[in-house]
Amino acid sequence: MALMYHIFFFLRRYVMLLILTVLSEYAIWQINVHLMSTVFIISYIFSQRPYEEPWANLHELLNECFIFAAAYPLFAFTDWVSDLDARYNYGWFIVGVICLNVLFNMIVATVLVISDACKKLKIYLIRRRKLQEFKARHLQYLAQVSTNNLTIKLKAKRKASTGKNGKNGKK
Repeated sequence: MALMYHIFFFLRRYVMLLILTVLSEYAIWQINVHLMSTVFIISYIFSQRPYEEPWANLHELLNECFIFAAAYPLFAFTDWVSDLDARYNYGWFIVGVICLNVLFNMIVATVLVISDACKKLKIYLIRRRKLQEFKARHLQYLAQVSTNNLTIKLKAKRKASTGKNGKNGKK
């Protein structure tokens, strides 16, 4: 079902493009189609959860809610509302919703970047610790091999100096 979300996402954009160009004289229909497509996408995301990560579904759902909140006051800019003060206030409301959406997405992006950086730092520190442990074990092994080689050489030297029959080199 996740693939269907991307198809719906594309179709929504395509329908909006058609509505905006073909029905340019009918602003109310444009707003209605936009709101209905947003409600459809919100219900689809809520029911199907197209993303694997729960935070991604929540993020997309909140973005769609911001779109809906910004699109609903668009009716104030049609012939239905003639009061300029009301249009002015609705305009600032839309600007506020858009600013909140941008702020929300910046926070999400910042959290994702920091989370990714923490994961990479953790992986780096684990690899560094393992490398240090490996180097310590390797140096310990080299020291042990060196000690064993030295012991073997000393035994061989003593054996050669003592001769075949005994100690102190006397025959």
